[in-house]
Amino acid sequence: GLVASGVAVATLANNHISDYGGVGIENTAKILRENSIDVAGLEGAILYKTVKGTSFAFLAFNDIYGSIPPVLKADSETIKRLVKEARKNADVVVVSMHWGVEYRATPDNRQVELAHLVADAGADLVIGNHPHWIQNDEQYKNTYIKYAHGNLVFDQMWSEETKKGVIGKYTFEDGKLVDKEFIPTYIVDYGQPQVIAN
Repeated sequence: GLVASGVAVATLANNHISDYGGVGIENTAKILRENSIDVAGLEGAILYKTVKGTSFAFLAFNDIYGSIPPVLKADSETIKRLVKEARKNADVVVVSMHWGVEYRATPDNRQVELAHLVADAGADLVIGNHPHWIQNDEQYKNTYIKYAHGNLVFDQMWSEETKKGVIGKYTFEDGKLVDKEFIPTYIVDYGQPQVIAN
């Protein structure tokens, strides 16, 4: 499904990646890489990719339980060090954050604090998830922050909010975010997302 969808980068920094221990993390990364999907969110790894002449750095951190080595934990010093390093070596720095409280429409203080830390370290785009609901966005200095995109492929059919999500489409030109679009989705039949026509 990921290959058919054209996914090129996946983050492993989330609270369930360690459910099957280190072997599960290792096997997941291996299978993704064997299918030409690069992995972000593991220790020491800043993922660099060049797209149409623009160099991107991808990082990912988990702020919920479940971060065991080599999964990157949302530790302030680690975030600052890696984001600053990425800033020196890429035109665009994208940071994925797994954070927040489930089933809330607004970010909590910890999310905002981390988002601003990531932004101040040099990120251009911060994209978040974990709350299972869509959350708001924020323009903080030169950084755009989307706190949560909601669910996409998931089995939470027991409420309307957990069936909703958005796919964020972020367009960069000359290293600057020039456009963003949110494509609404709705989950039907346990894990089958459909794009909702505007």
